[in-house]
Amino acid sequence: MSVKVKKYFFITSLIFLQIAATILFVSTVYSGKGRNIDLFTQKQPYSGKGPNQPSDSFQPQEEVILYALVTYNEAPIQNKLVAFQIDGPSPPEVNDPIRIILSSATNESGIASVSFRIPTPINGSEGIVIGEWFAIATVDIAGVVVNDTLTFRVDYGVRIISVATLDSRLNPQTTFLRAENIIFNITAENTGLTSKYAFFTVDVIDASATSIIHFEFEQTLTPGQNNLQTPACQIPPNSRIGDAAVHVNVYTAPPIQGGAPYGPQYSTTFQIVTRDIAISSISLSSNIVKAGGTVKIGVYVKNKGNYTESFYVKVFYNQTFLMERYVDSLPPLEVTCIDFLWNTTGVPEGDYMITAVAGPVEGEIEVEDNVLKVGPLTVLPSLPRIVHDVAITSLNAKPLQVQVGQPVNITLCIKNFGTEPESFNVTIYYNSFPLAILKVGFLAPGANVTLFYVWDTSNVLEGNYTIKAVVPPLAGEENLANNQFVDGKVWVRAPQAPVKKHDVAVNSLSISKSQVFRGEDLMVYVNVANVGDYDEIFRLTVYANMSTVWACQVDLKAGDSKLLSFTWRVNLGVGRYVVWAKAENVTGETNIENNIFVDGALLVLTPPIHYFHDVAVTSLYPSSHIVYAGQELNITVTVKNLGNATESFNLTLYYDSNVIGRVLVRDLPPWVERSVTFEWDTSNVAEGNYTLKAYAEPVKDETNTANNLFIDGKVAVLKPPPIITHDVAVLWLGPEKYEINVGEALLLKVVVANFGNIYEKFNVTVSYDSRTISTISVGPLAPYETREITICWNTSNVKPGAYILSASIPPVEGETDTANNVFVDGKVTLKTVFAVSLFLLILPFIIGLAAFLIIILLYYLRKRRKATKPMVSQYVLLGKLGV
Repeated sequence: MSVKVKKYFFITSLIFLQIAATILFVSTVYSGKGRNIDLFTQKQPYSGKGPNQPSDSFQPQEEVILYALVTYNEAPIQNKLVAFQIDGPSPPEVNDPIRIILSSATNESGIASVSFRIPTPINGSEGIVIGEWFAIATVDIAGVVVNDTLTFRVDYGVRIISVATLDSRLNPQTTFLRAENIIFNITAENTGLTSKYAFFTVDVIDASATSIIHFEFEQTLTPGQNNLQTPACQIPPNSRIGDAAVHVNVYTAPPIQGGAPYGPQYSTTFQIVTRDIAISSISLSSNIVKAGGTVKIGVYVKNKGNYTESFYVKVFYNQTFLMERYVDSLPPLEVTCIDFLWNTTGVPEGDYMITAVAGPVEGEIEVEDNVLKVGPLTVLPSLPRIVHDVAITSLNAKPLQVQVGQPVNITLCIKNFGTEPESFNVTIYYNSFPLAILKVGFLAPGANVTLFYVWDTSNVLEGNYTIKAVVPPLAGEENLANNQFVDGKVWVRAPQAPVKKHDVAVNSLSISKSQVFRGEDLMVYVNVANVGDYDEIFRLTVYANMSTVWACQVDLKAGDSKLLSFTWRVNLGVGRYVVWAKAENVTGETNIENNIFVDGALLVLTPPIHYFHDVAVTSLYPSSHIVYAGQELNITVTVKNLGNATESFNLTLYYDSNVIGRVLVRDLPPWVERSVTFEWDTSNVAEGNYTLKAYAEPVKDETNTANNLFIDGKVAVLKPPPIITHDVAVLWLGPEKYEINVGEALLLKVVVANFGNIYEKFNVTVSYDSRTISTISVGPLAPYETREITICWNTSNVKPGAYILSASIPPVEGETDTANNVFVDGKVTLKTVFAVSLFLLILPFIIGLAAFLIIILLYYLRKRRKATKPMVSQYVLLGKLGV
C-alpha cells in the first residue's frame, strides 16, 4: 500500500473517532445521563424529587432536611462536596430576608444532606418566615458545575382563613338574640400537599368574660381550603348583652392527648342583643269613681331592648278585657305613655285591679316585666239622674202628590228618652205655616206614641210644601236636636180632568206542582184584573207551550180583580212545558204588556206502576287513607236512587261523630247514581285514626233505611312532615396549574356541597369547553356537608389551545335552586412540546460521513484504473521520448 493511501486511511480513522465522540456526547446529553444532581426533602410523597420540583410545606419550628443525590450516568458519586443555599421569603416589606449557606459531602449512596430548623415568626415580622422558600444545591462533577433547585412553602400546618356566623337558615348574620341558634362557618386551609387530621375547638365568651359556648369536632382536611360548618348552637338565655368574642383553634390532636396548635388562634366577634319591652308604671286619674264616670289610665312602657319595636298594649279590670292600643316603632331605651279612657257605665260597684299587658314581641324571653298590676280602683254606685228628653223619631206624609182637595195622611212617631213621664204639644207645619197642634199627655219614660193627622188640601194653593213637626223644649231638657223632624216635600197640584182608559191584565199564574205524572190532576190559579175605567168582558186562555189547556170568559167591573182556579188533568205527552195565560185585548186597550203572564216550566213524567222510595249510599272513597294535618282530603260519596220516583234528600259526611259537610242531592231520577265530592279541611283536626261515614237522610215513605249509612274504614291524620329541601351545588373548581404541555397530566380539584336537609347521591361532570373529562359519582352526602374531589386529566389526546373548565351536577329530584349546580373556572392553556429526536441531531454527521466515504471510494477506484492500463502505452510513451 502506498504512503498516500495509508495517509488517507489514517485521516479517515481520525474523522471516524471524532464523529463517534460527538455522537456519544450528544446521546449522553439528550438521554439525561451524565452529570446530575437532584435536590429533595424528607417530605413524602411530595419530597421534590426531580429537576426543579417543589416540596411539601413545612411549619415553623419544624426541621428541614435537604438531600442532594449526585450521579454520573445514573451512578452515585461518593465524597463529592455539595453546596446548599436556602433563601427565606423576600416580599417587598422584608428588609433582611433569611439566608442559610451550608455544605456537605456525599456518602456511598451519592447523597449529601444538611438540616436546619424553621424559626418561629415574631409578631409583626411573619413575612420573614411565612411564605415561599427557595433552595439550590450545586456540585462540581469533572470540571462541570451542575445544580438543582427546590421550593417549599413555610406556613402553619392548618391556617384558619375566616370564621363567619350564620343564622339557622345559613344566612350570614352578626347580631343574635339570646336563645337564638348560631352556626359557625369555618374556612380552614391545609397548607400542605397531603390530607391532615385536625381537632377544632370553638369557644364563645360574652361581654362579661363568661364562657357561653364550647364546641369541638374532628375533621380530616384535604389540601387547600376546606369549608366547615358546626351544628347549630343555642346562645344561652342568660348571656350578657353586648359584643361576644369567638375563638377558634385547630390542633394536631386533643390537647389532653398531647396535641399542639397547628397555628395561631383565629378570633372574631358578634353582637348579642335582646328584644325586651316592659310596663314601667301605671297612673290612674283617680282611685275612686262613681259608676258612669270616666277614669284616665296612663300606661308607661319602655323598650329595654336593642331593636325598635311595635306591639299592642292591653288593659284589663280584674279579669275583664277593657281595651288595647297599638304602639308603633318605639326606639330602644325610649319610654312612652299610652292613655286609656275607661267609661265605667254599666260596671258594678266594687274594687277592681287594673292590669296592663305589653306584647310580648318576637324573640322576647324576659316577659315577667311585660305585666303590671295596680289598684284597687273603687267604683261607687251612681246617683239616679233626672233626664227630660222627648224626640220625634219619624214623620211620614202620603201620598207625596195630590190634587187640591185630596187628603194627605201624616203619621208621627214620638219617644220619651228621658227618665220622667212627660206631657207636651206637637206642632205640624207645611213650609212655615202651622197646620195643626197635637197634644200628648203622660208619655212614660222609654214609651212611644204614634199620632195621626189628615191634612185637607182644599184651601191650599198649588205648589211644593215641606212637612215639619216640632216639639217645644221641655223644662230642663238639654238635648233639643231631636225635637224637630222634617219630612220630604208634598206636591199639591191643581185639579185635572181624569182620562179614562181600557186595560185588563193577568196579575199572576201558579200551578200546584212543577212535576207531575201523565194523567195526574194539577191545580192552576190565575189572577186577573180590570185596571181600566170601564167595565169589561174578555176571554182568558191558559196554554201549555202552544196547546190550549183551559179558557173562560171573564166579566169584571172597573177596578175589580178576580182569582180563577181550575183542575187540569194533564194528558200531554211526556216532556217539559211552559205554562202561561193570556187575556184577550179589549176594544180601545193600548197597554197590552200586562195581558200575558208566564209561570215557568212543568215536567210531565211517565206514571210509574207503583211508587216506592229508597235512596242509598253505595260507596265512599277517600283520595287517600293517610293525610297530614292541614291538608285537604277529597272524599267521593256515591248515592243511588233505588226507588222509582225522583228524590231530593240531604247527604251528610262524618269523621267519627264530627260533621265534615252536608249537601242537598236534588232531583235524583230513579235508578240513577250520582257522585258527590267533599273537601275535608284537616287544619283543626287532631292527629289520630278516624272512621268515615256517609249518611243519606230517609225520604218520605222510605222503609228500607239500612242502606242509607255507609262506613268506609279508617283515615289516619298524621303530624305534618318536615319540609324536605333538595339543593346540591358546585362550590369550587380549580386546576393545579393554568399552563401545561400537551401530554402532561393535570390535577383538577372540585368541591361540591349539599345545602339541602336530606342525604343526596348525584354525579358531577367536569368538562373542558363542551367536552367531558370525567363523571364522578358522589354520595351519600350529608346535609350541609362539603366534599373535595380530585380528578387527573390526561391531556395526551387534547389539541393545544386555551380551554374553559366547568363542573356541573344534574338537578336532583325535587331540586328548585339549580343556579349553583354549575361552576365555570378560568382558562387552562395547553402548549405544544417541540421535541428534537436523536436521529435529527446526528443526521448531518451521517450525511457528511457518507459523502466523505463516497469521495474516498471514487479516488481509490480512479487510482486502480490507472495502475491496470496496457503496456503499449508505455512504448508509445518511450517513442515520444525518443528512446
